[in-house]
Amino acid sequence: MSPPPVPSEGLLHGAAALISDLDGTLTETELLKAMSYARVMATFFDCRQPDAMRILACEDADIPALSKRVRKAVTSAEHKLSIPPPPQSSDAPSSAPHKACNSQMVVDAALSVFLANVGATSRMVCEALLRTLHLSSEGNPAFAAAKARLSSTTEGGVSDDWRVLYLLRKEQYYAHFASAANLRACAYSRNLRVVRSVAEAGDGQGPALPVAVATSSSTSDATRVLGALGLSDVVQVVVGADQVQEPKPAPEAYELAAAKLGVDVRGCVVLEDSLNGLRSGVAAGAKVVAVPTVFTEAAVRKQTVLPQEYCVYGVEDGPDGEAALRSVLRRRAGECAAYLAEKAS
Repeated sequence: MSPPPVPSEGLLHGAAALISDLDGTLTETELLKAMSYARVMATFFDCRQPDAMRILACEDADIPALSKRVRKAVTSAEHKLSIPPPPQSSDAPSSAPHKACNSQMVVDAALSVFLANVGATSRMVCEALLRTLHLSSEGNPAFAAAKARLSSTTEGGVSDDWRVLYLLRKEQYYAHFASAANLRACAYSRNLRVVRSVAEAGDGQGPALPVAVATSSSTSDATRVLGALGLSDVVQVVVGADQVQEPKPAPEAYELAAAKLGVDVRGCVVLEDSLNGLRSGVAAGAKVVAVPTVFTEAAVRKQTVLPQEYCVYGVEDGPDGEAALRSVLRRRAGECAAYLAEKAS
């Protein structure tokens, strides 16, 4: 069988549309969310370091759950982000000893659980965190107090522990982590250039293509992030987790995005970073290209859902990395063109 045609006009010439993931693909909101979860969890375990987010203080043997490479990435990100240090515990005596190891272990466990569930819904992440760290309103007085506070200020109250954690994380996330400046600082410029190139025919050849975003975040959160990244004018459709019955790894998000664009999802190129996202796009029948980050690379290398020839590693590897991504995207667009031509015949 001869290979599918490689188009010579425009980056995705022949494809019906580009549908991109958001978190971890266009900007590292996954990292910002992970850090906000870690900070919330630290407040319930007497973590009183001056800065509980400094994860590199412990050796690998002390914290086996998270690789040194990931910890370096997290710590490196902190230097370019504007994030205030966590507050000291107000009810702890000043003479209380620092629990550095406990702090590191809790923060690292929270990061590990979150990053192991990249692409999952907030409920899945929260439930995994509560299970892993054995946290509940029945067993932790501070968590119980937080639940009571949120129940008194939230319409309808809050009965589920996972929702308590979710609301606390959102408080931290919006107050300290998800500023427009931080979202831009964590952006993956290579992938942003690809999206703009497709939407605006930036290669100077061929027509612009419709672009959509399909994400496990809420539609309102996604719209806010796209605005911070300057993409509101080029993304025509946003499908958030609140619009689907079955979130990723189910195919519904990508199927709905294509339907809203008025195109066949099997003629679309999908840009994804996580294993859950790959499964979703492949299940939808789209032509998926993986752009894993340091946080999702290990899982993508091990997976068998998508052939490795369609996985582009080194998300910020300069001109060579961008050329490699564009080459794979053009091949996928050729496959879309072949499918759509066969469908039309």
